[in-house]
Amino acid sequence: MGLRFTNINISKSAQITRAFIQFTTDEVTTGNSYIEIYAENSANPSRFDSVRNNISNRKKTDESILWTPSGWESIGESGTQQRTPDLSDIVQSIVNRNDWQPGNNMVFIFTGNGRRTAESYDGSSSRAARLVVEYLEEDDGNTGEPNSRVKTMGSSSGYSGNDKLTLSTPAQAKKGDLLMLFLSRTDDLLPIRLNGWNTSAACFKTSNGQSSCHEIPDCVNRDGDYCLRFNGGNGRDLATVVFTKSVSNSEPNNYSFNLRGSKPTWSIMTALRGVDLNKPIIDVATESNDGSSDSLFPSVYGEKNGLLLLSMAFDDTAQRDDFGAPNGMSLVDWTRGSDEAGFLYSQSISSNGETGSRKTRGPGGPNAKDALISLTVRASTSDDGDDDDDNGNNNGGDTPTRTNSLQPDQTMNFGDRLTSTNGNYRLYFQGDGNLVLRDTGGNAIWASGTHNRGGDRFVFQDDGNLVIYANGNPLWASDTDNQNPDRLVLNDNGSLVLYRGTDALWWVGNPPPIQ
Repeated sequence: MGLRFTNINISKSAQITRAFIQFTTDEVTTGNSYIEIYAENSANPSRFDSVRNNISNRKKTDESILWTPSGWESIGESGTQQRTPDLSDIVQSIVNRNDWQPGNNMVFIFTGNGRRTAESYDGSSSRAARLVVEYLEEDDGNTGEPNSRVKTMGSSSGYSGNDKLTLSTPAQAKKGDLLMLFLSRTDDLLPIRLNGWNTSAACFKTSNGQSSCHEIPDCVNRDGDYCLRFNGGNGRDLATVVFTKSVSNSEPNNYSFNLRGSKPTWSIMTALRGVDLNKPIIDVATESNDGSSDSLFPSVYGEKNGLLLLSMAFDDTAQRDDFGAPNGMSLVDWTRGSDEAGFLYSQSISSNGETGSRKTRGPGGPNAKDALISLTVRASTSDDGDDDDDNGNNNGGDTPTRTNSLQPDQTMNFGDRLTSTNGNYRLYFQGDGNLVLRDTGGNAIWASGTHNRGGDRFVFQDDGNLVIYANGNPLWASDTDNQNPDRLVLNDNGSLVLYRGTDALWWVGNPPPIQ
């Protein structure tokens, strides 16, 4: 028998401290069983083929471990009896190979006699065998930067064709970690609040052709934990909501969700270590992506030692490799059903600044119908204390670093933003053409009211007027032409102000501070 685990994000410098495979009982099986466990001696094993001896002919590692499991007497049990002995020496032998790279695959080969019947991925993706690896990471000297303080510590995923979904808590999660739940649904209601969890981000779509996501502040008709209608639609075509909570000493092994309605539900859960639990989320951006074969995630602002996470809910079924991780990123987990799929990608952040937009790789899907969320997670501490001065881009792109002002003759395009210097307020030019001022909780303080009217850019003209244009025609203006302002500033108190020297000529949001 063989098991293949994909996209294992462990660096070559990692010191493996613990590793095991966790099974879940599918059938009651007893009697003696003697199982020798090896890994395939390859840095990136190929997938299994339905040909004779495809597994047994693979080259095995010199390292192996004998497993003599006791009887499996309870269907659905997933405890120490269904767990292999420590496989750290075997995993270390693969990671130590010269050709090992983060994101590669591993194959484990089981030989011997006896019988134990476990859940398979096809039978239940949330109960399929899981490879759990714990390790220490050292600086490999390639970047000169310390490793990210925020790390993924395992994940789980699941799909249900109805309103009920059970998801396993990642086995590696421990007190002080942050659990992140990416809950998605199609053609039905999705909660905007869960008891015991904090709501961190959301993208709701009413139709495939929708140009931008409805977000929770757009809700105009709420019923308990659900939004029945948003400003612009019901948001039930496709949606994802991101929930977070800190792990406690009494964390359950599973979470079960029973939602309203009866339509499909799917989810990915990951545990993060090294997070600032007081203020874990740095920045969030959402996008409704339609009509293309790949997915383009919007840029967000990140901080050194933090983590970038990209969530995609896809309104069609997909294979794992249809949407490959964007360049430099790793696949955390994925799940699929008969007509839906979900993906979660991650990357450590090496410097302060905008992450830049990210595009998936691979064949994609026909006329991709996506709900996309980009978010960044804050590390608990800083290694070198120079974060405020380190504003380089994370990935060498041409996206701007964080700024709180515009000068005459400057333009904001879709996805561009101004951010107050304290990080508490952001001015977005959304993909629907609306210019929106929000606080860090996502609450709208002011908006231009130009959503879905074809606006394609926001311009600070050299005559002093602020104008939103649609194909060269003005949709909205501040009517400040010929007043000679010299800058537009988003202040730390949430006021957006046009200044001439110290004089406030025009403002929206909160009142401008006294100067």
